[in-house]
Amino acid sequence: MESHFITKEATSLIIRSMTRATNSLLDEQTKENIHNTIKESLFQLFTLSLEALRNAVEEDYQALFGYGSNIQQIRNQGFDTTVLGKEQELNDFANTQGIERSWDSLLKICKGKWLFHEYCNLLQDEVATLVYKCKDAQVQQCQFCITESFEKCLYKVQAKFNEVTIRQLLFSNVKTSSLDYLVGRIAALG
Repeated sequence: MESHFITKEATSLIIRSMTRATNSLLDEQTKENIHNTIKESLFQLFTLSLEALRNAVEEDYQALFGYGSNIQQIRNQGFDTTVLGKEQELNDFANTQGIERSWDSLLKICKGKWLFHEYCNLLQDEVATLVYKCKDAQVQQCQFCITESFEKCLYKVQAKFNEVTIRQLLFSNVKTSSLDYLVGRIAALG
C-alpha cells in the first residue's frame, strides 16, 4: 500500500510542506528531477528484495533475511552490503522468474514499508539540498536567491518531518491515480 504514495505529486506536497516553496516556484522540471533522483536511489532495494523474494519461494534457500525483517534491521546487521556479494546469483534468480530491473518490478517485489521508509529518508535528504541548488541556480531560483538574499531562500527547510509525519500528510492529502485501481476494485465488490 505504501508504495502507491511514492509519486511526483507526493514529492511536491512534501517539499512544499517542509519549505516555503510554492507550487509555482516548484516547476514541473524540478519536481520531475527530484522525484526521478529519489526513484533511482530506491533501486538500492532491488537486490535486497530479490533476496527476500527468493527466501519466500525457495524452501531450501539459506537467506540472510526475509520480508518479515524491517529495513533498519537489515542495514544494522550489514546485510545490505553482504547481499551485494550475491548480486549475480540473485540476478540469475530474477531472470528465471521473469523479473526485469524496472520500476514496475521493484514495486512488485519490494516490501512497501521498505520502499516508503527509504523514500522518506531520501526525500528529506533531497529537500535539504534545495537551498544550495537554488543559490547556485540549479533549480528555479526564488526571489530571494535572485537578489542574493540567500538566508531568506524559500527552499530553506522550515519543518523537519519524520516518516510518521510524512505518512500522515500523504495519506490524508494526496489524491493519486496509482490508487484508482484499488478504489475501482472496492467499488466493484459492492
